[in-house]
Amino acid sequence: MKKKYYCVVCGNQCERKQMPSGKWTKPKTCSDECLSKLLSQQAKEQMSKTKDRFKQEFERKFNDKYAGRFVYVGGYEWSESIITCKCLICGHEETITAQCVRNKTTARDIVINCGGCREIEREANEEVQKRIIEEQKREKEKERTKRAEKYWGKRLLEMPKCCAECGKEINNNKRDRIIIETTLREIDKNGITTSDLANHLNVSTTSVYRWKEGRVKPKQIYMDAMRELIREPIEEITNDKKSKYCSDKCQRRAENKRHADHRQKVIRANGKAEWDITLKKLVTRDKQVCYICGRKVNMRAHYNADDYGSIDYVIPLSKGGTHTWNNVRLAHRKCNYEKRDKMILSPAHFISGVVS
Repeated sequence: MKKKYYCVVCGNQCERKQMPSGKWTKPKTCSDECLSKLLSQQAKEQMSKTKDRFKQEFERKFNDKYAGRFVYVGGYEWSESIITCKCLICGHEETITAQCVRNKTTARDIVINCGGCREIEREANEEVQKRIIEEQKREKEKERTKRAEKYWGKRLLEMPKCCAECGKEINNNKRDRIIIETTLREIDKNGITTSDLANHLNVSTTSVYRWKEGRVKPKQIYMDAMRELIREPIEEITNDKKSKYCSDKCQRRAENKRHADHRQKVIRANGKAEWDITLKKLVTRDKQVCYICGRKVNMRAHYNADDYGSIDYVIPLSKGGTHTWNNVRLAHRKCNYEKRDKMILSPAHFISGVVS
C-alpha cells in the first residue's frame, strides 16, 4: 500500500512524482502557491529567531557595558533604534540610541545621563541655595538688630515681623520706610524746618523733600545725624498702624473687618435683628425707588457709582435703630452718604406705597 502525503499548508493530499533516478519524491505541498506560502512562513520564522538572537546579544552587551548603572528594558529592533533603559540608582527610565553599545574604535563612546538623577541633583542644589540664602538673611537680620540697638534702642525690636492680616513676613524696605517716616515726623514735631534740616545735613532741600515723599531712601550717615536731632526717645514707632501690615491692601482689609465687626456688635446691641435682609430683596420690595430723592436707582451701574442702590436705616444704628425690615429703605449711595446719621421722619420724604 502506497503511503499518502498531505500538504502542510492546506491539508490536501499531495501527488508523488518519480525522479529520473527512479526514486519517488516525498512532497510537503500540493501546489506552487502552497510552496510559496511555506517558504514565506519559514523565512518569517528564521527572521524572528534572528531578531530574538540579536536582541539577546544586544541586551547582554548593554548590561555588560553599563553594569551597576543602567539595565536594558526594551525597544531594540535594529542598530539605529531608540531603546529604553532603567537607572539602577533612582529608577528613572531613559531613552537613548542603540549605538551606545558600539566600541570606541568604531564610534565615539556615548555617555548616558539619567534625567532622574539630574533632577535629584538639581533639587539638592536648590535646597543648598535656599539654606545659603536663609543664612544670609539671618546674618543681615543680626546686623540690622545690632544697628537698631545702637541707634533706636529696643523700640524697633518690638515692631512686628509678620503681617497681622495675611501672616507674610513684612518687607525690610517697608520697615525702613516706617523708621524714616517716624524720624522725619519727630523732627517736624521738634520744630526743625526742611531748610534747617538740609543745612544741618549739608544736603539740598530737594533731597529732604524726596525723603519725605518716599522716592529716595537716605543713607545711614544721614539717619544717624537725624537721630541726634531728636531729643526724646521715639515711642510711636510700635503704635503706628502701617507697621503691622505688609501692604496697604492688607491694612484696608483689616480696617474693613474691624468696621464689619463693630457694625455687627451695634446691631446685636440695638435689639431684634432680621438677618435675611439683602439689597436684592430690598430693591424688589421698594420697586427700585430711592426713598430720599424719589428717583429710581440704577442697579446696572458700578457698585461704587452715585446712583447705585444701598441699604439705609430710617433710624440710624448709631441712634438705636434696629436691623429690621420696617427700619430699612432703599436709597442711592450718594443720598445715603449725604444723609449720614440724620433721621428723615417726615411723610413728605417717603414715596407712596414704599413704606408698609
